[in-house]
Amino acid sequence: LKHPGSARLQQPHYLLYQLKVQLWGVLKAPAETAFLQVPLPQLPRLLDDGERARKAEARAELKDFCPVTLVETGNLVKASAYHLVEYNQNLFRFASREAALKFMRQPLRYRNAKLPKKLPAEVSKEEREASHLLSCLVKGKDGRGLQPSDMVTYMQASLAELICQGLVECGERRPLFPGKGPEESALLCLSRFLRARNPLNTEMYAGKMSDAREEFLKGCALPSDLKEMTEKKMSPDYAWTSTETAKFQELCARFDEVFSQRS
Repeated sequence: LKHPGSARLQQPHYLLYQLKVQLWGVLKAPAETAFLQVPLPQLPRLLDDGERARKAEARAELKDFCPVTLVETGNLVKASAYHLVEYNQNLFRFASREAALKFMRQPLRYRNAKLPKKLPAEVSKEEREASHLLSCLVKGKDGRGLQPSDMVTYMQASLAELICQGLVECGERRPLFPGKGPEESALLCLSRFLRARNPLNTEMYAGKMSDAREEFLKGCALPSDLKEMTEKKMSPDYAWTSTETAKFQELCARFDEVFSQRS
């Protein structure tokens, strides 16, 4: 026995209609939300100081060469550590802030830059910092103005180690000059240390600043030295000598001189 509608079911146009209905039932639900499953394109992002510090040792694309300079001029220029852009979970370094902004405006133009097969010899981090410092100083001399990142470069390349040494000395000595507070004494100690250790000093000026630093340290030790000699002098069991008498008088005169200058 045949189904009453079996003849109609076998008609080609009806079979095609049924196929369309089935396909539509399968595709309808995904089609409504398909646009939500497409990831949005990521925009380039210029990293701030904190993010740069956390990713300072991370290897950037193109072996730290500037992609903008490579595409526009064909030259290989090592990028600065202070212009870092993150794009599609990749890091790109740039020779200048202007190059970083160009990349952010047209990332598709620069992201596929290719390095040549033969690359120049690797340059150490110290040599790159010295080269960047020189370019910053030339920029300032030409009147083009220094950027804040350039000033950070100068501090790191020229003063960081010297300042750290001065801070360590202040922490070990804990200076307290007579008539001055702890903060002012520490700042005076640091300033005299930097003046005495300035690598640009002449030999004569360096000796003069070293003598001034020693005088400051003697002034800081003056109260404790005077207290120690006073206790010796007042002790009945200590044999007080004429040399110590002269030294005690010298300390008292110096103590009076310090406080007379303070007043």
